[in-house]
Amino acid sequence: MAANRKMNQQQRAAYNAQQQYQMQQQPPPQQQQQRDESVLLCTSGYDRQIRFWEAPTGICNRQISTGDSQVNVLVISPDKKYLAAGGNPTIKLYQVHPFSREPIQTFEAHTNNVISIGFPIHQKWLFSASEDGSVKIWDRRSGVCQRDKTIRDKKTFVNCAVLHPNQGEIICADQSGTVSIYDIAADKLRTSWKPEGKNIPIRSVTVSADASMVIAANNRGTCYVYKPSTKASANLGGNQDDFKQPSMLNMMNQPSSKNFNDTKHLVTTHNSRADKNGMYTLTHKIAAHDVYCLKALLSPDARYLATCSSDHSIKIFDVAGNFKLQSELKGHRKWVWDMAFSADSAYLVSASSDKTAKLWDVKKGQKIITYEDHTKGVTCVALNDSSTQ
Repeated sequence: MAANRKMNQQQRAAYNAQQQYQMQQQPPPQQQQQRDESVLLCTSGYDRQIRFWEAPTGICNRQISTGDSQVNVLVISPDKKYLAAGGNPTIKLYQVHPFSREPIQTFEAHTNNVISIGFPIHQKWLFSASEDGSVKIWDRRSGVCQRDKTIRDKKTFVNCAVLHPNQGEIICADQSGTVSIYDIAADKLRTSWKPEGKNIPIRSVTVSADASMVIAANNRGTCYVYKPSTKASANLGGNQDDFKQPSMLNMMNQPSSKNFNDTKHLVTTHNSRADKNGMYTLTHKIAAHDVYCLKALLSPDARYLATCSSDHSIKIFDVAGNFKLQSELKGHRKWVWDMAFSADSAYLVSASSDKTAKLWDVKKGQKIITYEDHTKGVTCVALNDSSTQ
């Protein structure tokens, strides 16, 4: 027993000496704080814990307990000062700098899971979308709901929503298989369509930073690539429910159904004359997965399309190379729910039901590190490593 105590004392002395040395090597507090906040990476899920990570080391350095709900979505504000967390059915806004574990604002009006949140560049408001079928616009400071738009009906889940780069429209994807464009100022749907006229739920939607491309992914693993129609009217007018996109089936250079099912990652191109009345024209159709495509995400530079799935995989497609499959990232053991690109598009972080998040090198198609302190499935990830003024 005495030997054990002596050994423990020696270990403690060595540890204290090491800590003192490390403190001497560290930069001044102000400089260290700037270094620590240059990259914000956080994850959450069913254990109701938001964990902040040191991206290169995989060390969890801070955490927030959300208490009453699992977390479905995390979003960091452009200036890195705020973190919004969407659960069931509330949204909580946390202050990241200076850091606070208690929400500074709670947004309450949704009646079901909140699945998407976003900030505009000026950050005066934020939007949310929910499985209650609505998209809402909130005043960030007061928490007041300024817009409340039911996209189809209250029984039709909105599965995903993203802010258009013009900052005035929200692109929505729902359970009925419809993609809709919501005009915030006019408080109405500008247009809506169903890819190929099918009632297959759209699980995810993503838009390029220059607004030249919109991609919708459905429950059968298919991604539809659209470009804005140059001949589209600025205002379709009339009842948006009357708008129907022409059927794509007879207009695509598509192989037989048997060949399509037997071909992996098939990309077909669309006749650009097909959609004469709509605001978006289908250009490519990608057979990305054989099962649920849970998220599709364009990289900030629009070079890559990343998709993740219930098949446990992540796939990277080369946009300029006609959406050719570049790599398949394997390592997760369960469903992969969410992804986030680094600002330079070189890295990707993924979140999975296997209780982990992973950092990947996009170009090499290799895993760099695993983040693994969660005790239940990880459903969302947020990353902001962009430079701020």
